[in-house]
Amino acid sequence: MIRKVHKVLCLATGPLIIVWFFSGMVMMYVDHPRAHRFALGRLPRMAPLVADDVSIDFQEAWAKTGLNGSLREARLNMLIDRPAYFFRSENSVWKVVYADDGSVLHSVTPEMARKSASGYLGKEMGGATISPLDEPDQWTVGTCSSPWQWPFYKLRCEDRADTWAYVSRTSGEVCQVTTKMERTLVWLGSIPHWLYFTVLRKHLEPWRQVILWLSGVGTVAVVLGLWIGISHFRWKGYGRNRYQRSSAFIGVKKWHHFLGLVFGLTTLMWVFSGMLSMSPFHWHSKTAASKEEAVLLAGGGLSPSRFILHPADALRACRGQSAVRKMDLINFDGTPYYLCWQSRDQSLLVWADESGHSPSPYLPTDEIVAASRRLVPGYRPVSHALLHAYDMYYVDKNENLRLPVVKIAFDDPAHTWFYIDVHDGTIVKRYDGTARLNRWLYRFSHCLDLPFFIRHRLLRDVLMLFFLAGGTLLAATGLYSWARSHRRKSARKV
Repeated sequence: MIRKVHKVLCLATGPLIIVWFFSGMVMMYVDHPRAHRFALGRLPRMAPLVADDVSIDFQEAWAKTGLNGSLREARLNMLIDRPAYFFRSENSVWKVVYADDGSVLHSVTPEMARKSASGYLGKEMGGATISPLDEPDQWTVGTCSSPWQWPFYKLRCEDRADTWAYVSRTSGEVCQVTTKMERTLVWLGSIPHWLYFTVLRKHLEPWRQVILWLSGVGTVAVVLGLWIGISHFRWKGYGRNRYQRSSAFIGVKKWHHFLGLVFGLTTLMWVFSGMLSMSPFHWHSKTAASKEEAVLLAGGGLSPSRFILHPADALRACRGQSAVRKMDLINFDGTPYYLCWQSRDQSLLVWADESGHSPSPYLPTDEIVAASRRLVPGYRPVSHALLHAYDMYYVDKNENLRLPVVKIAFDDPAHTWFYIDVHDGTIVKRYDGTARLNRWLYRFSHCLDLPFFIRHRLLRDVLMLFFLAGGTLLAATGLYSWARSHRRKSARKV
């Protein structure tokens, strides 16, 4: 009975496991194209800001937007060849006000979209085919774009790389770029791996349920296979003399049996952790800070009226450093700052409530610890440490998480930890008991993202490729043995 159930479940999920494992190998080297979704990802292609071109301040620009409600995000960066303020409230799309003359961007024309894409990509876009995009396609669905960027212009360039660029019709910024080579590799990698097909992915909950059920069935199939494999293995062997063998099976089934004994646990680990990536029953806490926690640490919401220092003066204060490409409005512990980005790894903080303070790359650790006391009401921090290297929980296989950070542990029942970025005072990660358990059951099991493996990438890649290839062979031999057996039975009937 167990063997029959195992066979049925493997026939249903075996091809998918092969696709998952093969695409997982591709994903080790080719990520899904979403680096352009956020302003920080677009930073390397942004032109430097010039202080003399910035005439109005954030407060004047905010008044011109007509937005109501609390300000969620505000920044200053170049748009084509002019400095522009970008504002977003809780449920609004981007509102853009030019910083040189205070004019408001009411609409983005196709010609403006061409200029924006041309400046961003550094190539002529006059011959590009342009069309409006009002519904998600394969390269803007899900996490490839943000709701406040819609709708788009889609530009198809006539270049060797067959580049596609997506320009927001609300902000005029390029929010997605793909090339033919990238699209081809992603069709072999993340799209089949995540079942990221537009028709399914644009419906978030049905997509999530499909992955949960398929990976759940696959997990049961692998568990039953492990049970069969262990129970049908004998160290002393079956049969007598030269016919002795450790497996109860022969032919391809024997190789499937041995592959299961070697790769069964790692196959189970990946299929099960893939199911956990969808957070079944929402059993664990998120590692992202809640809005309430972010506001508590900031000491209140953003208010442009509190940013007294003119942005042009803040830019001048950063002279002598690398050129500033983007300026964000942030609060920390009730104090307004301009966060001046020079690169993805380098930024400066400038006090915005008064002049006379030199830019600083970091917030003092003692101020971060003091401000964090309000994060868990009724409890207090019991330890803190300044981390200059990744630890077991603050780690990123692509090494995009910035260092240093302050790790703060609280004495609440969940033993909550916060990792706070010293560059801007934001909560990068938070862990309670369930999130820590999920980190090992999902993140480690799926990515082997230990600091040791991050430092020794070649070793990690070899291990991952070995076990992924083994799992692929395991599923393939199982399907092949069934196909052979089915073909023989059909031949006998004839």
